[in-house]
Amino acid sequence: PRGTAGIMNHILARGDTAAATELLQKALKRFPDSPEILFFMGKNFKEHRHWSEAQMVLNRAYKAGYKVKHLPVELGELYVESAPIIALKLANEDLAQYPDYYLSLQVKALALMNMGKFAEAIAPLKKLYSQSPTFNHSAEYYLRCLFWDGRYHDALNPGLYFLGKEAHAIGGPLVSS
Repeated sequence: PRGTAGIMNHILARGDTAAATELLQKALKRFPDSPEILFFMGKNFKEHRHWSEAQMVLNRAYKAGYKVKHLPVELGELYVESAPIIALKLANEDLAQYPDYYLSLQVKALALMNMGKFAEAIAPLKKLYSQSPTFNHSAEYYLRCLFWDGRYHDALNPGLYFLGKEAHAIGGPLVSS
């Protein structure tokens, strides 16, 4: 299954979605409902921004049997905007086994934010921010949730990180960064 996923990754990198889909169909005939092959295929589709194919394949992997590490959160990431309740459920499943996994923390926080539950998003964002203040948008999201919750003093440190990151990105090495 891993070799087949590697070949598919190469095909998708070349931009040949039709060949990748054909390979997926052949792989599924050879490894019917293998959560592992479906997981690797779904991740490859996600990495190459083929969202609907990724969602279809990861859903199938999830329904085939939850035995693959981080499968719930990989699927949940696809639902963060369209179905945040499902994303939250899947992130919590992954966090039950891997409480510090960055993607699970991020998906949980974004799902909560998309549901308007900013105060509840603070806990996973705090954990994510503690792991790496510069990762993705962790400082920005943590800052926003703290600010929206009225915790201005707590928002100062992530605000400074966010300002430093943005000041450098926008105008070069400014004094403010």
